[in-house]
Amino acid sequence: MVLVDGVVAADTRIYDPETAFRRLLPMPDVLAGKKMVDIEIRVDPVDRKDGQEYGLVFGKIAIRP
Repeated sequence: MVLVDGVVAADTRIYDPETAFRRLLPMPDVLAGKKMVDIEIRVDPVDRKDGQEYGLVFGKIAIRP
């Protein structure tokens, strides 16, 4: 799930965790014109190995006009 300033932007899934992925999401209209936003990316379920939790590895996150 992706939230922007607490507003749900998308509830998306990645079905093959061993591949590269890309998601293009619309910015919620209520956030238009803001100079700064908080982006929250939730990973559920996480992968657990040897007591350590693993989620996602990101190369780039961008907001474009």
